[in-house]
Amino acid sequence: MTRPSLSSEWIRYFIVDRSSGIVRVVLQDGSSSELPLGEEFAALSSQIATSVFDWDRWWIINTTVRGHVLVAEAYSPITEDPIRGRPIVYLDQNHWSTIATAFAAPERIRSESLRAAARLIARLAHDGKIITPLSAAHLRETGALSGERRYELGVAMASLAGGWQFRHPLEIWRNELAQSIAKYLGIQAPIETSLPVVTLEPNALLDDNTNAHAMDIDDPRLFLLAMTSPSATLELLLEPKAMDRIEPEGWVARQRDLSSALAQSPKNNQVKKQNALVFTWIDNLQPINEALQALDETPERLAGISIGAIREILGSTPMVNRFSRLMAQRHISATTRWKPNDLTDLMFLSAAAAYADYVVAEKQTGTELAQLEVALGQQPTTFNRLELLADQLEHLR
Repeated sequence: MTRPSLSSEWIRYFIVDRSSGIVRVVLQDGSSSELPLGEEFAALSSQIATSVFDWDRWWIINTTVRGHVLVAEAYSPITEDPIRGRPIVYLDQNHWSTIATAFAAPERIRSESLRAAARLIARLAHDGKIITPLSAAHLRETGALSGERRYELGVAMASLAGGWQFRHPLEIWRNELAQSIAKYLGIQAPIETSLPVVTLEPNALLDDNTNAHAMDIDDPRLFLLAMTSPSATLELLLEPKAMDRIEPEGWVARQRDLSSALAQSPKNNQVKKQNALVFTWIDNLQPINEALQALDETPERLAGISIGAIREILGSTPMVNRFSRLMAQRHISATTRWKPNDLTDLMFLSAAAAYADYVVAEKQTGTELAQLEVALGQQPTTFNRLELLADQLEHLR
């Protein structure tokens, strides 16, 4: 495999040893040199004792202060197909918790079939036969935990994800809209809107404009990002203290208001779905305008857009189409009770259902996505039980 040129011919390992406060560079001939770790880094509290960048394997090997060794693949802008045909499996947070429990304390799982399913999926991920990427939703949910439970879950997630990330749904949303709007307007969408969703690209799971894919192959910043990204993710997963969460209360209030208005409307469900679709379009004008900006177009190009055009644009977007359909269905349902976590579930699981080979979701959204897949004429690949996924993956054993 071709590598970026930075030092790859003569450096074997780059080691950050927090326990001794040094940075060590080991050359291919076995010689080494050391530098003191900067005081600002040495003073930081961390659950990582050492981080090793292995040039030969293109791996990052982190060892925690408790002795767990976690290996992650590093990003390379040259590698054409790092997935290599492996099935992509997206696990909702509750199922990650089950897998972590199956290894840390299997006696806590009463169901023998569930324990077996969790172990099978973990073995396949650990052996590199499936890819189980992490998303920003996983970091958010894990961040609400603290102490031993968080460490136990974080180690399992980092170990089995192996550096793989699921691109942030907001970026997927903008890219899909840019491609679909470009098709609608009869223009060419830039190549940047076709970025892979499941990737090793540094910080892809965050919506932070890092854009490592746009950096020059010999840019030292790119190498630094590739070397440190898995370690930074691990730091977030293992941080012992729970992090504050900001809930989308304004979003919830808008959904409740629309559901209430539709419930009082004398219109039939088809018209109500149409109204909900238009509401979803209007409620998400920011990503629409950002997609237009990526196309060097102004919002005026879509001024006065018809409901038919909205359907055409959204209909060719894998993630946004699923999201908007689920939103419309919930809006016309009399049993819907909007909650803050609905936004996370709907966005991330809609993206996962669009781009992963298999999804194991929470019960409500998983059931809705499976029903939608049938309605779209597809074989359902979204489940809400690990055992159902294990049945699908048994042949990979």
